Amino acid sequence: MGTVPAAPAIGGWKWHRYPGVDNRSWPMNEVADRSPAEAEQLAKLQRILATLRQSVPAADLVALHRADALLRHASNCRPSLSRRLLHQAEQVLHSVQGRARGRAAAEANSAEIESARSSDTATLAQLVALLNQRRARGAAAEPATFEAVLRRQEVDALRQVDDEAAVAELDALAPVTELKALQAFREEWARRSTEKAVAKALDDAPEDAGPLNAHRLVVRSLMTMQDVAPDYLGRFVNQIETLLWLEQAGNRLLAKEPQAGKGRRRH
Repeated sequence: MGTVPAAPAIGGWKWHRYPGVDNRSWPMNEVADRSPAEAEQLAKLQRILATLRQSVPAADLVALHRADALLRHASNCRPSLSRRLLHQAEQVLHSVQGRARGRAAAEANSAEIESARSSDTATLAQLVALLNQRRARGAAAEPATFEAVLRRQEVDALRQVDDEAAVAELDALAPVTELKALQAFREEWARRSTEKAVAKALDDAPEDAGPLNAHRLVVRSLMTMQDVAPDYLGRFVNQIETLLWLEQAGNRLLAKEPQAGKGRRRH
């Protein structure tokens, strides 16, 4: 009778020993062998990220977080993947930089526009003030004395050279303007006096005088002035009266000289 072989142990054919987890450290040659250009690019992007974090608004923080994650991942992976991650991070950072430059340009333009507007407002205010001064001078009574005329000429000359301090000093010395009612009465009285003088000159005009007669020339000038420039007629009459008075005064002086000479010869 032959020998029966022994059956294999149940654990021997049913269960196998699990080899276990391999805890050995794999070599990181690919990470360690990153080129200097990639390392420099990584450092550059990290500096850009640090700079942008100090100035960007809250709307761009999400983009910066994404760029930060890409850079951290790129620093711990093989070069083939690192280059793609660096490229993506660079695009994100450039986009954030572009928006930052746009905001800076907009702020600069806004400041320039505000400065120009302020300058234009100041210039307009100066023009309005100058216009009000001229209107006030136009509404005031015209200077009646020779001193007032000289003072007004001096003010105009100083204003042309922009000496506002001297102008203000002279304006402070200006006489108080007369009341409007008194000014209106004076103008009405002057107008009536002018009309009376013109009417008298027309009535006294010689009928048989020649074309070069002085009185006839004056009458013709008054008639022409009354039709062409009635507002200037009053000044024209005053000038004519002044010339006539000077002529009469000169004739009186000439008439007295011969009498004075006769008196000296008698002695």
